[in-house]
Amino acid sequence: KAGTYTCEVKNSISNETASITVGKECTVAVSKPTISKEGGSCSFLCTVERGTEANLSWYRDGQTKSISRTLFRNTPMGLALTAHKGGKYTCEVKNSISRENNSITVGKECTGNRAGAAPATGHFSVLSCFFVLILVQFFL
Repeated sequence: KAGTYTCEVKNSISNETASITVGKECTVAVSKPTISKEGGSCSFLCTVERGTEANLSWYRDGQTKSISRTLFRNTPMGLALTAHKGGKYTCEVKNSISRENNSITVGKECTGNRAGAAPATGHFSVLSCFFVLILVQFFL
């Protein structure tokens, strides 16, 4: 949270105080999500490259199909989905200042597949770790 934080150290010899003021971070507008096919013909990955304090969600014909993931830092994030029936699938990313979405139409070839959504794994997780390492080096 924004504000002034103070640390005070006292002992029998001296008293020392240090303060730091932390400002409110800027909210970064979200980028348009991209949808890619993963593995089987009914598995899709929605990725967003930019945005802070953003929610990433999948919808099928306007109804929520997965648990949203929240993006707190301005780093890439993804959310996977396995389509279980035909329809229009929309990936949406939004925060307090912007909203973007992208859609894909799935045919009958996905009827009968087990439904599911999960955080992206594989190459995207490696990218996330890479960006975290860069951030850690930047702040050290």
